[in-house]
Amino acid sequence: MTYLETIARYGKILVAYYDDITSPIRTHLSMLDYSEVLDLLLELVGDGYIDIEDFERLIEYENISEFLKEYQRELRDIDISVKTRKKLLRLCLNTRNHTEITDISFSNALNINKADIKIAEDGFLQCGNDLYAYLLKFNSKLFILCNGTLNICKENDLHDLIDFNDSSYRIIPADYNAVFNIGKLMGEGYFKEFAEYCVKNDIKADNRLEAEYQAYLNNIKLSFRIRLYRPYRHICGDIANILDYEHNSKFDSEFSMGIEYALQSENALMRDVQSRYISKTPLNDRDVLEILNDNKTTHYLYRKNSGNADFTQISGFNIPLFDVKRIWGIIKEYKLQLQTDNKEAFIPQELVNTVSKEDLTHIENVLRQQLQAVNISENGKGQSLSDILNVVRVKKEVDKAENTKREESKRQSHAGRKNSNE
Repeated sequence: MTYLETIARYGKILVAYYDDITSPIRTHLSMLDYSEVLDLLLELVGDGYIDIEDFERLIEYENISEFLKEYQRELRDIDISVKTRKKLLRLCLNTRNHTEITDISFSNALNINKADIKIAEDGFLQCGNDLYAYLLKFNSKLFILCNGTLNICKENDLHDLIDFNDSSYRIIPADYNAVFNIGKLMGEGYFKEFAEYCVKNDIKADNRLEAEYQAYLNNIKLSFRIRLYRPYRHICGDIANILDYEHNSKFDSEFSMGIEYALQSENALMRDVQSRYISKTPLNDRDVLEILNDNKTTHYLYRKNSGNADFTQISGFNIPLFDVKRIWGIIKEYKLQLQTDNKEAFIPQELVNTVSKEDLTHIENVLRQQLQAVNISENGKGQSLSDILNVVRVKKEVDKAENTKREESKRQSHAGRKNSNE
């Protein structure tokens, strides 16, 4: 089809732009047969959606008719500046220059622009280190374009290469959809933790990423399980430790905080979680809350100070402070030398000289607890601690026998009901 034949088909468009179209492009057009792409390009010129510079660039591409149709549809529904339109068009074309880069649609280019991800006038992104680093974390490749050649970009390269004023190279993501999906979530309060969660669970930065983030908030980050531990003895001194506590399942609770809490800091969120729990559960001084959230377990000691409630995070609560069996072994070894006046135990110097300072403290606390637990009569003053230990032992044996008797009674009752039903 000659240029005159092309004019005959496209008439006013080519005549109007004759002086603008360069001679090589006129020659190129005269050698082309009719095609849908040429038809679309000239229509876009006529509609003002591309200029001659864009036309001359686009005519060099093959298999872009579907892209041009989508480009035309999108521009009919929006109002953007010529400058923005041209840089977004170049963004799309840049992805079609290299087979290693996933082609991007014009609608996705518009989304990237809406996500406040900076796009240079030459159509390349200027993301900054954080977004590039997240892309690598999600196993989305980055390339360095230099002198027309693509090379893999590694994380260490980011710190050395980022200089947006240097036009000798460009960093290009392999998947611009991943750029958009990550970019629109990066400002969210818990995205850093979510990114680590995605890495562990092989979650990709595809179009499902936003839904995955919402599920992460609802089911993990804003979901809480709380267990209450109450002290029942005092052998660890002023240290809150599992040895002095037992789990009170009656006050277990599980709930999720509203999505609006995703914008709060970690500390503010935890304060509101604690407040929600104590609004429905009466707490005693020195109760401990065990809070399970985001695959982490934390413990908080509750104190009532001058009428004010206060939580303090504590560490090592679930790790026994000392070996109770070993401490009891030492006590039993010296039980004949231990004396009491019903108020405190008197530890012989030989034992003091034998054990460490820590063990001595544990021994004193254990003995003090036993003195409080055993009801000593007035005439028991000056008695051997071995007598007190025997009382404790007998009481434990009686309690054990009674528990066994109750369990046997329950078993027989259940068996009787089962036989009657048969």
